[in-house]
Amino acid sequence: MKKQTLFTRLSLVLTLLLLVAAVLVGCGEQTPPQTTGTSDVQSAPIAEPIGEGQYTFTFTAIFADGSAKRYTVSTDKEIVGEALLELELIEGEAGPYGLYVKSVCGVVADYDIDGTYWSLYTDGEMSMTGVDTLKSADAKDVEFRVAK
Repeated sequence: MKKQTLFTRLSLVLTLLLLVAAVLVGCGEQTPPQTTGTSDVQSAPIAEPIGEGQYTFTFTAIFADGSAKRYTVSTDKEIVGEALLELELIEGEAGPYGLYVKSVCGVVADYDIDGTYWSLYTDGEMSMTGVDTLKSADAKDVEFRVAK
């Protein structure tokens, strides 16, 4: 009988220790996931509006060092890529999958040179379409981020 009582108490103590350890591990400091180049996006100043037209969207360029430029773009172009090319915010070349953007706001990211490229995001999500098929009427927030 004494062995069973001792075993029960020992089991209870071990269970409590495991529970305390689990709580302490779960409450440890957690580092948020790193997203390349987004540190200054919220603090990037909104520039004076650029362009004129019926469609308006926010355009943000996030550079490799984490700095950002933000514009409010107005255009009559129905395609975002056409508007950004016309306003000289992006440059690129036609490829088999559409426009391959190599320069944003004068900053080059070319995979063939250094393994970096410009990644397109719309409304905070990686875009499933290219900038040359994204409709201006559907665009709210357009963002290019340097990726590797």
